[in-house]
Amino acid sequence: MADETENDLDLDLDSLDEAKPQVDNTNKLVERIRKLSEKVGKTQGEKDELAKLNEKLGKANADITTERDFYAAFTDVAAKYPGATEYKEVILEKVKSGYSVDDAAIATLAKEGKLPPLPAPAPENPAGGSSPTQLETGGEKTIDEMTTEEKRAKLVEALNRGGK
Repeated sequence: MADETENDLDLDLDSLDEAKPQVDNTNKLVERIRKLSEKVGKTQGEKDELAKLNEKLGKANADITTERDFYAAFTDVAAKYPGATEYKEVILEKVKSGYSVDDAAIATLAKEGKLPPLPAPAPENPAGGSSPTQLETGGEKTIDEMTTEEKRAKLVEALNRGGK
């Protein structure tokens, strides 16, 4: 009778054992996906943080380069404009905002009223040549400078004055 009861119920215990690993595999797969999603989120956060740090370092490097260039060029500007050394920090701030060192010095000194007056412009040469044009004053030439005709004219003039 025991055999009949088993056959009547027709329980398949072997198929239940096979179904259990599929459920475990599905749970492991869901857990793996969840862990990978968390890892991707952390990686993206780290990537964003590194990008921000890289941007900060790039900006700091640009500031240091600008400051280095300022100090290298400031000695020439200080020689050109003696009052510039008093306003060194103000000029540096203008250079950091985009001015050239020369322009920042001129703007600052002009604002403070310490800009030296511009030198007077050199007079132009109206003759328009590269060599100076000098007009003769009409003075007498030496005998060496006279042509033969001029010598003859002077001789005739002297004879006329003295011979009459």
